Amino acid sequence: MKSADSLDDDYLLDLNASPEPTRTKRNRSEADEDDEDEDNNGPSIVTLPTADDIIDEAPDSDPETTPAATATTAATKKKPKKEHPKKKKKLNTDLEAKSKLARAEMFELAHSVEFTPDGDDEVPLPADRSIESLLAYVTAIKKTSESQILIVTPSAERAITVIPALKPIGKIAKLFARHMKVEEQVKQLQAHAFPVCVGTPNRILKLLEAGALKSENLGYVLLDGTSRDKKLRSFFDIPELKLDVIALLKLVSDNKVIVF
Repeated sequence: MKSADSLDDDYLLDLNASPEPTRTKRNRSEADEDDEDEDNNGPSIVTLPTADDIIDEAPDSDPETTPAATATTAATKKKPKKEHPKKKKKLNTDLEAKSKLARAEMFELAHSVEFTPDGDDEVPLPADRSIESLLAYVTAIKKTSESQILIVTPSAERAITVIPALKPIGKIAKLFARHMKVEEQVKQLQAHAFPVCVGTPNRILKLLEAGALKSENLGYVLLDGTSRDKKLRSFFDIPELKLDVIALLKLVSDNKVIVF
């Protein structure tokens, strides 16, 4: 060890200076005490923005005007495709051709002939086949004949549509199955001489077979063959009607059967 005499003056000056604080290692208890002091003195608090603050500061936007919403709306509001006129015309032509074949087949199977009103004393068929023209045609026939006119429709719904248009002619016999029994219709036909009868093939067939409706009292039988249902089927295109229509045509083969 060196003696005090051997030390230089700088070292002595250092001894007289205040010593530098030394970093001492704190134990866990001392660290906890410091934390408690910080809590008591109120540490500095950093305030974070809340969700409401973020929402308030967000720019106003209409969800319906956002690009994504606009694209979705445009996709859901696509304009329906228009059917090409040529395709529609071809479809109508194909349906007409199919109906004509079925129509000719039914008349052939029934050994019946479709009546063509081309005589001088006959009422010509109108070019426009509609309910309105049906009224005019039946009215013209009634002026030349006192016989009953039978109008055969493919369904009760169609009959209900036709009957109101014919009311100016007089009381119309309703010959279909909806809400009416065969027995009730037999009594009505026996009690009244209806100028015009409107009904469906099956019910008319039953009334003819029962004798309540007599073919010799019928002058004209008009088949509602130009109208079409929701499936675009005509009177002759409905499979469920085929057998009844053929049987009906056989019973009225001596009458003037016209496809209206």
